[in-house]
Amino acid sequence: CIQLPDGLKQRAGEIASHLEKATDSTVLIWLGSCFGACDLPDVEGLGVDLLVQWGHAEWNF
Repeated sequence: CIQLPDGLKQRAGEIASHLEKATDSTVLIWLGSCFGACDLPDVEGLGVDLLVQWGHAEWNF
């Protein structure tokens, strides 16, 4: 599942398509709100193996 900020949502299909081809996987697009790394969508019921979040700025940890 990918979670994108509003500024990248118009490219969600393109991003998902690229990831599917590169990883031979099915990518779900979460189009709900995204207010940072602590804003996790409720995807437990979808059976996803990985949640990838994009942001507008680099996060150093």
